[in-house]
Amino acid sequence: MPVPFTEGMTVLARGERFMVVGVDPLPVSHPTPMVRLVLRALEGEMRGTEMPVLYPIDTVIPDAVPEMSLERPGRLARFRLLHDVFYLSLAPSRDALISARRARLRFEPYQYVPALRGLELPRPRLLLADDVGLGKTLV
Repeated sequence: MPVPFTEGMTVLARGERFMVVGVDPLPVSHPTPMVRLVLRALEGEMRGTEMPVLYPIDTVIPDAVPEMSLERPGRLARFRLLHDVFYLSLAPSRDALISARRARLRFEPYQYVPALRGLELPRPRLLLADDVGLGKTLV
């Protein structure tokens, strides 16, 4: 039976919300596998404190993650995550050549070869410079 908990997920235990910061399966010769979970409290008086629990002796339930939407962003951490997702959705495609500001640029044919090679890189970062002081950064 696989362990249903991973580090970083939120769970409900002892009437509070916790984040799992450690998962250690215990070598026990028992038909039910035992897991030692280290939980960090996310709210209430115990916020920030960690405590170990033994699963399945202690009741630990995976927390239901509500669907993200712009109408109801929720807590600040979820809002930041939603904000980042929104910004990433606005990113141009990998094969697009863009400029940070409006500029009067004249693309020369010899500039396309290194630009297209740069776009094939996993994280394209390339500086094309025609003359001293006239650099074009391709991000």
